[in-house]
Amino acid sequence: MNIKGVGHIIVQVKKPYNEEYDVKGHDGSKLVRDHRFNDFDNVNKSGVVVDAPKESGIPKGATLFFHHAIVEWPEKNVSEPYCIDKEKGLYRVPYAPLGHPDPLHCKAYAYEVDGEVRTINDWILLEQEKEKLEETENGLVIVQKIDNVNYTTGEAAPKQGYARVCFLNDYFKNMGLEEGNLVIMKKDAEYPIDINGKTYWRVWERFLLAKVDE
Repeated sequence: MNIKGVGHIIVQVKKPYNEEYDVKGHDGSKLVRDHRFNDFDNVNKSGVVVDAPKESGIPKGATLFFHHAIVEWPEKNVSEPYCIDKEKGLYRVPYAPLGHPDPLHCKAYAYEVDGEVRTINDWILLEQEKEKLEETENGLVIVQKIDNVNYTTGEAAPKQGYARVCFLNDYFKNMGLEEGNLVIMKKDAEYPIDINGKTYWRVWERFLLAKVDE
């Protein structure tokens, strides 16, 4: 059966959640990691593209990075299922080009082909640099970045601050942004996406506050 994506990207996800693991105590007791208690972190947010709308430019076989709801919602029996065939691990990821009436309809954020990662539409991927907060005598809090130190997976990054551009597309390049640029993002704008074992922040273009001239 040949499945075509009509307004959606079809992906295959081999395992909806990351591997569970066992931890055995010295007394023979056993602890098992269960994704149900931390499903956001453990849910798989990537899959292999089976088919995509032609206008997306996303080729078959690419690795697609998407919103956690694509896999998580069907598991929770929510009313809007994205699962097409659970046995084969096929899911649909809503896609919409720039200019769509509902800009958040597109739940596909980036894709990787031959080691090159490109973001989709007006999404950009950043790596947040460590920073410190200093309070002045007037009570004004100043955010200062710590040069050449990035947050690692699992660390609690501040909700607003400096971030380094890692992956983008022509939409952002036409704005004058490039990989490696330092930007400031809006509070609560970040969303973690793991790519090749590293965590990046997915940020919407309108939540980029400024480009820093270094």
